[in-house]
Amino acid sequence: MPMHGLMKPGQAANQAGAEFADIGKASAWAIDAIRGAQALGLVSGKGEGEFDPKGAVTRAETAKMIVEMLAKK
Repeated sequence: MPMHGLMKPGQAANQAGAEFADIGKASAWAIDAIRGAQALGLVSGKGEGEFDPKGAVTRAETAKMIVEMLAKK
C-alpha cells in the first residue's frame, strides 16, 4: 500500500524509531510498506521489537489498522 498519500510532506518512513528486529524476514517488496505503516502508527508489531512478517493478522489487528488509517485522513 502506498503510504505517500497518508504521510505529511517531509515525513520519512523511518521516523517511527527502532526498526523491527525481524524486518529482514519480510518480502523485499513489502519492507518499505511496513516501515511506512510503522511510521504512521498503523502497525506496532507483535512485541519485543518483532513484526512477524510471515505470521497471520488477526481481525483485531486489521481493525486497528483501518481505524488508525481513517483517523489520518
